[in-house]
Parts: sequence; structure tokens; C-alpha cells
Amino acid sequence: MKTSSIIIRPERNDDHAKISRLINLAFGRLDEAELVDRLRNSHAFIPSLSLVAVQENEIVGQILFTHIKIVNGKQETSALGLAPLSVLPVFQNQGVGKRLVQEGLQKAAASGHKLVFVLGHELYYPKFGFLPADKWHIKFPIDVPYQNFMALALAPEALQNISGMVQYAPEFNILSPKVTTGITIETERLILKPLTYDQLVKYVQCDNSLESDLNLNKSSRMISADLKAAFEETIFPNVADKTKNYLFCTIWTAISKTENIMVGDICMYGEPNEKGEVEIGYGVYDEYQNKGFMSEVVAAMIKWITKRPNIKSAIASTEKGNIPSYKVLEKNGFIKIGETDSLLHWRLSTDC
Repeated sequence: MKTSSIIIRPERNDDHAKISRLINLAFGRLDEAELVDRLRNSHAFIPSLSLVAVQENEIVGQILFTHIKIVNGKQETSALGLAPLSVLPVFQNQGVGKRLVQEGLQKAAASGHKLVFVLGHELYYPKFGFLPADKWHIKFPIDVPYQNFMALALAPEALQNISGMVQYAPEFNILSPKVTTGITIETERLILKPLTYDQLVKYVQCDNSLESDLNLNKSSRMISADLKAAFEETIFPNVADKTKNYLFCTIWTAISKTENIMVGDICMYGEPNEKGEVEIGYGVYDEYQNKGFMSEVVAAMIKWITKRPNIKSAIASTEKGNIPSYKVLEKNGFIKIGETDSLLHWRLSTDC
């Protein structure tokens, strides 16, 4: 198929249903089409930069650029986000996506836009000049492989003196489960998986809807009233806050590989503080105690933490009477640094 026979043009109102069908077929799910529908009604939408590829009156591809910004304290820099890019399966690998990206970037530059960011394949987008945004200390809102989040300057020196966190329109929140699906930590016996906002809601319900969502065996886990309160007061708001790295705010569930069931959890109480400290908390479900699972979970999380250069130490607190809990910390190299009437306080330097 010759791409020269394809016309690239802005979408029209009567294209919307066809575009939704195209996106659903391209991605094999409904979320991205719903995202585009929501973005059309948002301030982030740019009608002239929602483009379709048309052959013989059939829409075979679509690309969308929306307003985003890079936030660094009080400094904000306007930019574009490229997402999604969709091509009908029967037209893929025939140059349709390439035409859409090329003409989209040309139109964006002609409209005066200077920066474009994309989360995508590390071998595809560099063909258009994209480079890892990490080179300029520009971060994606959640932890993704650095090579997959990329930036392109459409104007000379557009990336000079810019750094910070990219902030997408809130409509993108519906994609978070798909964006984060690949982020896991594996040990010999366990998989640690960070839960998305929607998955946290199911976690609190304790009705096995989360287990169903994760394709796990049913469990009999329960959560305390104190933990429910923590979800409402801190966990839900922090995970929903797109200026924060949600991996430091959410619950990571520990899944037994052999039993395909949740056995416990670990979390961090927010991003590193000004001292470079990250506080961790963890727990194993009653029926899986005394199996060494939490020692394995904490060890894996500490290994993940030590890869972050801005983290200098991990800290934790345990109840004085909870001997198994502080044995977990001692086994992982934590040193007791203080105590109160009811708690012991621990620290592990990530240089150790």
C-alpha cells in the first residue's frame, strides 16, 4: 500500500465514531478511545492537532497532540504531549504512523509549539528526532523506563534551562493501569506490584474484585479501620496527585508465584524528604506469617530504593512488642536509632 494515496487532515465532528472504532481496534481495548473523547471536552484539546489518515473515505489512522506542561516549583513551561497514535491493524507497518507523526510535528511547529513529549517505543520515536527526556532532567509522573519517555525540540534551544515533572491533563488518569502494568519487582518466590488508583479502591473493598482484576486466586484478606482511614486521608489523595511519583504513595502488593495469591503488602509513606529518607511500612496476611515472605519483600524494595540516586536512607518504625516485624528489619541490615514508649525506630543507609 502506498502512503502517498493517504490524506492527512484534521478530524471533523462526523469522524468521532469512526475514530473511536479505529482506536479500539488498534489498542484492543476501550480506554484510549474514551481518553480521546474526554480530551475533546477539555482545555488540553487542540482541534487542529487531532489528525486522521484517510484512504478512500476510510479513516485508517489517528494522532493527537494535547497541551501539557513541565512543572518545576513555581516555574511552568508549556509543551505538547503526543498520545495516542493509532493505526488500523491491517494498515500497520505500512508507513501510516510515520506519515501521521511527521505531518503532526510539522503542523505543531508551524503553529508555534516548541516542545513535544511522548511515552513510547524507544526504537520508533527516535526516528523522528525524539531523545530520552531524562537527558534534560525532565521526568514522567510515574516511574517508567527512562528510554521510553522522550522529548523533541521543535525550535532551537527550546530545551535549554528546562527541567522538572511533566504534567498531563487529568483525563489521562484513566490510562494509569495500562501505563503501569509493566512495573513490577520480582524475587525468587514473589512478585511485587504497585496498585493503581482504581485497584486501590478495589483493595479497600476486600470483595476479591482486586484479585479478579489481577487474575489472582481469591483470598480472605481484611483491612483494619485504621488502614481504611489512612486510605481516605493520605493514600487516595497522594496517588491521585499527578505532581507526585505515585510509586512512593501507593500500596505494593506481594503475590506468591506458586499460589498466585496475595500474601502481604509494602508501601512507602511518600517521596523522599529533604534528608533523602524514605519511610517504609509492610505487613503479611495472617495465614502467610512465619514463611519469610516479609524479609524477602523488604529486601526487594530496598534493592529498588537503592537505584534511586536521591534516596540516602530507608527508615521504619515498629511496635516494641512486634518481634517478627523488627526481626525483618534487622535481617535486612536496619539499625535501631531510637525509641518511644511504644515504638522502635530504624534506619538503613542505602550506601550500605
